[in-house]
This record gives sequence, structure tokens and C-alpha cells, in this order.
Amino acid sequence: MYTLAQAAKAVGKAKSTVFEAIRSGQLSATKDEKGRFKIDPAELQRVYAVNGNSEQKTEQEKWQIEQNRTPENDIKTALLEQELHFLKKQIEQLEQVKTDLQEDRDRWRKQAEQTTILLTHQPQSSPTQKTGFFSTLFSKVF
Repeated sequence: MYTLAQAAKAVGKAKSTVFEAIRSGQLSATKDEKGRFKIDPAELQRVYAVNGNSEQKTEQEKWQIEQNRTPENDIKTALLEQELHFLKKQIEQLEQVKTDLQEDRDRWRKQAEQTTILLTHQPQSSPTQKTGFFSTLFSKVF
């Protein structure tokens, strides 16, 4: 059984780190008659990689990953990758359609504004000359 200090030294951690793991329940430990923590080496191994066993842990992780790789998972992964590629292409196409529609909208808006201006445009009439009675009378005769 390790004391708190021995356990911390064995895993290369600070005593406070090991104590926090005990307090949070990640690491189980018992107390002796003097109130000192006693930590089982197997428990310490479970929570921390002891004495260079981190290499072993990564090997275990690699083995676990390999165990999860099955032909069925590989097929699912390939299908998901294809679907992802397809969806990305669809997004690109939809973004292009959106851009085209926005350009069309802007052109139509500009054309509508120009048409409105033309329809509501009232040319200023030239100031009318007041014609006298005789000018009006004689202009119709000649």
C-alpha cells in the first residue's frame, strides 16, 4: 500500500493532485489508524499510468481502436464520407443559386425603380405666352 506521498511520487504527480483525485472519488483510498491515506497499487494503476506504463496505455488504446474497426464500421464510415462530400457539393450549389437569385433580384429592383421614374416623370411644360385677343384671332386666320 502506498501513502499519499509515495503514490504521488510513483505517478509523477503532486500530492495535491492525488489528494484531489481521492476527494473527488476518482481514486479510492483507505485511512490508517493515524488518519493517513493508504492507496492500493492496483487502484493507482487503474487511475494513473505507473512507472512508464503510459506506453502500455497507448498500446491498449490502439488495440481498442483496432477492435472497433470492423468491415461493417469501415463501410459505414465510407458511406458517411460519401454523404458528407455530397452534402458539401449541394451546399456549394445552393450558395451559387442564392447568389444568382440575389443578383437577379437586384437587377429587377433597379429596373422597377427606373420604370417607376419614367412613368411618374412629368416634363416641365414651357411657360405659356399670354396671347392677346388680336393675336389669337389673327393666328387662326393666317
